[in-house]
Amino acid sequence: MSRGASGVETLSGFFVLPKNFGVLKDENLLAELPIWAPEIIQEDGLWFISDLGDFQGVMLAKLKWEE
Repeated sequence: MSRGASGVETLSGFFVLPKNFGVLKDENLLAELPIWAPEIIQEDGLWFISDLGDFQGVMLAKLKWEE
């Protein structure tokens, strides 16, 4: 797995049984994000993801959902 420029990454995955999640395996991996401590934020109908980056402030990126 690659790491972001800051040397951090966040892995996102899914599990069929919500109470039975454990080690994230390749078949459960949805995304590798080069961000630190992300949060999903909805404000006035817009969606954003946050990144603490290098701890100089919170950075936001706009999200777009697709079906």
